[in-house]
Amino acid sequence: MAPKPVLGSKKGRLKQTAAPAGNELVLPQVHFFVRIAEGPLTLSPYQNIIFKKAQINKGQGYDVASGKFTVSVPGLYAFAVQYCVQANQAGYIDIVKQGTILQRSLSEKGGAGNQCVSMQAFTKAAISDQIWVRSAAFNSYLYDNSYLFTSFSGVLIHV
Repeated sequence: MAPKPVLGSKKGRLKQTAAPAGNELVLPQVHFFVRIAEGPLTLSPYQNIIFKKAQINKGQGYDVASGKFTVSVPGLYAFAVQYCVQANQAGYIDIVKQGTILQRSLSEKGGAGNQCVSMQAFTKAAISDQIWVRSAAFNSYLYDNSYLFTSFSGVLIHV
């Protein structure tokens, strides 16, 4: 087994040490990347967004039926949403954990083309916590195609 770098040696240099056999910490792989179906999607206020196209679902935490990610490994998570808005329409989107808004974004009515907006949220989550994306207090008019992705992703970054 190759030695692993350890911080804290003299003069700020890395010190090479070998981890004792069988005592390695292995970070569970939990991450997902999902998209809505191609085409327009109109959402009512506070309607959950169901991302039906699971391109990556390591750990099987994202449920394509409910649109919710359920935590199976407690820790610090990063979540990202990109949403594209139909031309001349608006989008009002929340990232939600257990009913509490982690992040909110809006895209007002713009020009003739589709606009895309991204947002991120970081949160400490316990086993069985659920995180999802929903329309906020107004109707949202989303869009997805092979060039413009409306997506939701998450990754466990620290246990």
